[in-house]
Amino acid sequence: LEREYDRAEKARKHVLQLHLDGHIDEDQFVRDHGPLAERVRQLEDQIPDLMGEIDFLKIQKLSSDQILTEARDLHSRWPELDRDEKRHVIEQITSQIRILDGEIEIDLCYLPSSSQELAEGPHNHRGSWPPPAGSRRATSPWLRRG
Repeated sequence: LEREYDRAEKARKHVLQLHLDGHIDEDQFVRDHGPLAERVRQLEDQIPDLMGEIDFLKIQKLSSDQILTEARDLHSRWPELDRDEKRHVIEQITSQIRILDGEIEIDLCYLPSSSQELAEGPHNHRGSWPPPAGSRRATSPWLRRG
């Protein structure tokens, strides 16, 4: 858009100069200059919005990378955490846990969106953990809230 802005502004100035030098009349100037001036105004409005969006996405990417790094660190330290620490972590990152028809559904407060994960596609971990012995429902105390 910045290149388009530069081209439109250059063309607008060229049409203005042609008019000032007497090479085009008033009608031709209005026909040529009006649309160019309008496009320049549109681009002047769009470019700052897009720059803000780019900055936001850069910050979001940095935050996402930091969260993934911290998650990897948490994974490596998980065996060392006591039961209360594990429960606190789970409560902080989980918005809801549902147990339906013998399956556990966990809704996280944050879903990572790194480019690598997007490239790999969604993961289905269904069936990756065996159900507790003698039950199809999860009975682990850290899965229960309260």
